[in-house]
Amino acid sequence: VLRCEAQTYTTLNVRDARQTGFRIESWSELATNDYLFADGEVVRIKRLPRNPDDDVQFFAFGGRRITYFDTTPSYKPVGTVVYKVSVHPPGARLTPNGMPQFKLYYRNDDAAPRYGPDSRVHFVAPTDGTYVVAVRDSRGSGGVGYGYRLTIRPPEPSFRISASPRSPSVWQGGSIPVRVTCERLDGFAGPVEIHFEQVPEGYVLPPTTVEAELFDTSVPLYAAAELPPGKSASGEVRVVARAVLNGKEVVQHATLGKLQVRPAGDIVTAVDRAELILQPGGIARLKVTVERRNGFKGRIPIEVLGLPHGVRVLDVGLNGILITERETERWVRIYAEPWVAEQERWFGVYARREGANTLHGAVPVRLKIRRGQLARQ
Repeated sequence: VLRCEAQTYTTLNVRDARQTGFRIESWSELATNDYLFADGEVVRIKRLPRNPDDDVQFFAFGGRRITYFDTTPSYKPVGTVVYKVSVHPPGARLTPNGMPQFKLYYRNDDAAPRYGPDSRVHFVAPTDGTYVVAVRDSRGSGGVGYGYRLTIRPPEPSFRISASPRSPSVWQGGSIPVRVTCERLDGFAGPVEIHFEQVPEGYVLPPTTVEAELFDTSVPLYAAAELPPGKSASGEVRVVARAVLNGKEVVQHATLGKLQVRPAGDIVTAVDRAELILQPGGIARLKVTVERRNGFKGRIPIEVLGLPHGVRVLDVGLNGILITERETERWVRIYAEPWVAEQERWFGVYARREGANTLHGAVPVRLKIRRGQLARQ
């Protein structure tokens, strides 16, 4: 049972079943992790709009938004009503609040991303008995020429891990982002600890975590300025992923490939510290400095990648975080939601070379989330 607690609607333009966000009229009553119900599908907020010209972003995998409770992503025309909802068990009797309540049934017509167009339903029989599974064509077609295969099995929670780009080239004295993706199977939602083996001398590739219920993260890969460009490192870097499933540790492996250094590009990026301490509900500042080379004189957008869920950059304008043509530095303010747990993570700060669309990162920054006295030291 879904209880509606706030209401808005989609605006600006339509969204299809694959897009990861909606443009909505108002988000003053919404927060990160809220569930939204829109025309039959339930989505969950990963990030609120950063400015009036931005979408609310939902949890997504493979470039497609994830839907919950066996609902299905679908086309959203302008003006689709969007409700913030709380989720309650079947049969719950809730005090009326003047807004609708919706019931979700065991029905699904699209179990993507893993299953493509096939249907999938999670069902646990409440009692012994006879149950009927009804299968029909979503377009109303049917007949003796229509065949279906039905599989019934217990869930087998697991995961697969991958990293990109393959065999990356890193700026001399700079960094690039490495994206780690976790494909979650059969309801596995726990955290996955990632570390890298056989990293050659002179490179820095710190450990990271794909947090519970998330599907990817980013970690900076840094190459020391002393490394000679052009030569590939011997041996391939291995990605090792560990998680606990049903009380047992499961280890999965992937390969990042051989690393290579390339000459420093048109931008060299630096930060004023290698460690940042942040208190939940608090703000920390980081100074970003850029050096333009090879005659480049353009503006430089700044991006921060790899922050934990619930930690975000403030003051992102319509053009993002921007160092203009006449500037060489910018202060970045980073905020943590009050519910963010104590932890340590490495993140990257990157300058984007417009035109070439390349990212030029600084040394990795170690983020420490600490409460109380520890955060103030």
